[in-house]
Amino acid sequence: MTAVPKHLHRLLILFTVLAVSACAYPTRNAPLEEPIDQDRGYRGYQVDDGPLARTLVIVTVSGGGTRAAALGYGAMQALANVRLRGGDDTLLHAVDIVSSVSGGSVPAAYLAAVGPEGLPAMEDAFLHQDGIGRLLWRGLNPYGLAQLSTPAVERIDMLIRWFDDALFAAEPLPSEGITYADLRDPDAPNGWRRPFLILNAADMTQEQPFAFHQDQFDLLCSDLEQLPLSVGVAASAAFPVALSPVTLVNYTEPGGCEAQRAAGDDVWPPAWIGRIDTSLENGTISPRTHRARVRRARVAASYYQVRDGELVRPYIHLLDGGIAENLGVAEPLRLLTTRERTLNLLSRFDRGDINRVLFLVVNARSDAATSLDRSKATPGMLDMLNATTGSAIDNATYGTLEGLQQQIRSLMRAPTLREQLTVDTAYVDFDLIDNSRCRQAFRDVATSWTLPENEVHALIRLAEAMIWLDPGFRTFTTRLGDEMLGPAMSEPAARRAKTTACRMVGAPPESAE
Repeated sequence: MTAVPKHLHRLLILFTVLAVSACAYPTRNAPLEEPIDQDRGYRGYQVDDGPLARTLVIVTVSGGGTRAAALGYGAMQALANVRLRGGDDTLLHAVDIVSSVSGGSVPAAYLAAVGPEGLPAMEDAFLHQDGIGRLLWRGLNPYGLAQLSTPAVERIDMLIRWFDDALFAAEPLPSEGITYADLRDPDAPNGWRRPFLILNAADMTQEQPFAFHQDQFDLLCSDLEQLPLSVGVAASAAFPVALSPVTLVNYTEPGGCEAQRAAGDDVWPPAWIGRIDTSLENGTISPRTHRARVRRARVAASYYQVRDGELVRPYIHLLDGGIAENLGVAEPLRLLTTRERTLNLLSRFDRGDINRVLFLVVNARSDAATSLDRSKATPGMLDMLNATTGSAIDNATYGTLEGLQQQIRSLMRAPTLREQLTVDTAYVDFDLIDNSRCRQAFRDVATSWTLPENEVHALIRLAEAMIWLDPGFRTFTTRLGDEMLGPAMSEPAARRAKTTACRMVGAPPESAE
């Protein structure tokens, strides 16, 4: 989520008042019972081969409430409309990794839970629902008020339960909801369903991304498989103040928990952190030239840091992932460009197992016009929260886009990959709409959890149109050749679809179009 629309102010006021009487500390995550094993658990480098040979497809969906959820859903449905030769698979079946933040985490997690065939149910079950009304009802009805006054329920539980009721504990999924363990697939080569899901929250005190996969949870001596999927989605979307953080217990102990110690010296403490420390000491790298790597290593080490015989961080508080990185590209890029562990995706590139990459970025960044600068009145607390948080998230988005482009260029220059690898990047981004009135109309769509039907339909249609108008995506489909059963949408049809989407949000075509 990238801003606080006016009708969310009611939620902020309600939940801030309730926070005075509701100091709750539920335990959401479970400890690891078995020794850390890099061959087990939900880990990104275990991505298996999909229906497209030697091809890696990565989709990222940004934050932005239902606006981002609808745009991400539309992009996924566009991929589902591309049939592949030799069976019933589509390009959506070929997605290997889906990484998301905040509102974008809803379609990403639902895709991982139900697969491409089940994804269409999300439109009626979630996108066309009054999310704000449901959240307000949960907080204001007598039962909800009573729950929030007990030590067992936090404000974030309102969001978790809504996600469960609408999607993750609704048919065809089990009524008790699903955990990461339910993403297992005994028939898959790596034992897990496709695509690999990366939900991205933010470590509140460190302002760094916190990705939900077992490598991250190893640092907490915690078992990700026992965590409900809805908790991960809610952590990714926990907008400050309006919602309480998702708090995880850090089960690490001084010297390591039993599961960490039993893994052996080559696994615990993580060798990649030690290598960065060594490189800093001998001057091979410096915090100035390798700021992101050094910062990431220091934050990772903070999870098992001990002071005066006690763990420095026994609890980890997670907020909306957009605070740290609002596109969801940082973790997939890390998987693509680092060799932190013996098992890594880059080794598959080295062997020639992957020689073709598509990186699709869906960006629902906020840029709504503000009336604050037209008034001499001193902005109130909620206006200041809206402006400062939204601006920080938007600035981080721009920085991440620049970083993505630099990392892709570096990957292409790698000596072992240069001759054999093609990387195509495609974008669904309001900034790329050439019609200025349409561009602003979509920017002005609220980032709340409730949108009018016409705006939901417009976002879905816009996503498919922009995918087929993107030069990088068209290049990728050309590379597919006869692996694809013809284009799902021609360029003229995509332009007409975009024009229709613009009209649906009240923006008539410009004469230049």
